[in-house]
Amino acid sequence: MIQSQLYRLLNEAEIPYGIYHHHPSYTSQQTAQDIHIDSHAFAKTVILRCHRRELVMVVVPANAILQLRPLARSLEFDELDLVPEYQLAGLFEQCEPGAMPPFGHLFNIPTYLSSDLLDQKQLWFNAGNHQEAIQMNILDYIRLALPRLFSGGVHYVDVSARMHHH
Repeated sequence: MIQSQLYRLLNEAEIPYGIYHHHPSYTSQQTAQDIHIDSHAFAKTVILRCHRRELVMVVVPANAILQLRPLARSLEFDELDLVPEYQLAGLFEQCEPGAMPPFGHLFNIPTYLSSDLLDQKQLWFNAGNHQEAIQMNILDYIRLALPRLFSGGVHYVDVSARMHHH
């Protein structure tokens, strides 16, 4: 499982981190609620395919909605497409779908980090499944994941307004 690779990565780097076990939740916003943190501090990992058929990992706040055309421009790709969930299962067999930790190099793909996450001291993210969240310092994360930063191509939903529709 990817968890063992992830924990080995964190332990070898001697980076402090916390592990939070929570009820299974299948959206980053739900997870953020479950562990009582602002959904802007929870990193959602989205896998996109660029025009050359290569995969890229984009890491954005949980309450972000991607706008693919402006996002492609800010990442300097001609175009970007979401990878359908059923394909993700085959590509990331060691992870539960949608729970990839935000370290693209564990999967041999580049990582792009939304600069909107830089105003957070702590970053929270899925540990490869829907029951474990990891919390670590954002600067440690950047040092370890070496993401390329981008801004733009993302807008935000007002989470509180949407809560009662579930």
